[in-house]
Amino acid sequence: MEGPSDSQEAITKIRFSAEDDLLLLKEVTAENPFEDGSKWKQIAIKMKRIISKAFTPRNLRERINHLLGRYAQHFQEWQYSSGKDEASIERITLLQEVRDMKAEFQTKKPRKANQLGSEMGKKMRDEAAKPMNAAETSSRTSYEVGDEMFHTEVVLPDEDLYLDMDVIGMNEHPQTPPSEQVPANQPSGSQISLPATSTQSTSPPSLLSLETSPRQMNNVRAASSTPRNFKRKRGVNVVVESYMSKKQDLEDKMRRREIELEEKKIEVEMKRVEVEKKRVDEEAVSRRRQLDLEERKHELQLKMFEFLIRKDEQHFNIIKSYWRSREQKMTKF
Repeated sequence: MEGPSDSQEAITKIRFSAEDDLLLLKEVTAENPFEDGSKWKQIAIKMKRIISKAFTPRNLRERINHLLGRYAQHFQEWQYSSGKDEASIERITLLQEVRDMKAEFQTKKPRKANQLGSEMGKKMRDEAAKPMNAAETSSRTSYEVGDEMFHTEVVLPDEDLYLDMDVIGMNEHPQTPPSEQVPANQPSGSQISLPATSTQSTSPPSLLSLETSPRQMNNVRAASSTPRNFKRKRGVNVVVESYMSKKQDLEDKMRRREIELEEKKIEVEMKRVEVEKKRVDEEAVSRRRQLDLEERKHELQLKMFEFLIRKDEQHFNIIKSYWRSREQKMTKF
């Protein structure tokens, strides 16, 4: 199933709460999407799992820019009004980290591959054209002696070419075979050679050919056409170090707070257990007292019942004696 298009993403509007902003700042400081733009999508997916809202990379970027803008305008107000509120302190700290990260990585946006390729190609073409231009500006003179032709080629000096050759020679030292090494007493840019004739030819020794070696010319062209890749050693980035140290201090502080909260939770739980135990003991004592009272009440009721029975027996005896005496009187008459 394909994701939402750019138009759908642009239409999506949601309302961010303080908890949403805090979670967004934490995810941004952890993932650093300013260095890799594809991480905005990962942050949106994570926040969707935690909070059921229509988060997209675009509205998250816009929210971060909005928070940074408000931070730049109301920093002093927030700093004084926060006081000892831990949420506000954490929010300001995270905003500072996000601002530093954006300032660090947004100023170092890499150039496009096409632009780099075109610049590299232009540089290589310029380097390769230098020896060709030097060859075109050279002067060539021919001398004919007898049946043979002698060529003298004088190459005009090119300061840029020599500078390039010196720089390349400092970085790379090509190994020249012993058979092709140039003697120390001869010039490096030219070679003096006799014409290729037989031993019986009578050529004057004063007429020599001053000609550049083809192999040496090829080496010069190859060296000049090679792109020079100078790697600049990157120094210690103070902003990144400060960001990492702040992040480490914040993580240590959060761990200490978590440990303190756990200890407080354990203390509260122990107190709750003690209170519960005390309550159970009090309930047991009250139940024993209630049972004792019930037992005494039953004893009193039994005694009362016995007393009533005895009283009724006395009344019955009195009535019985009365009827006997009356019967005796009746019999006498």
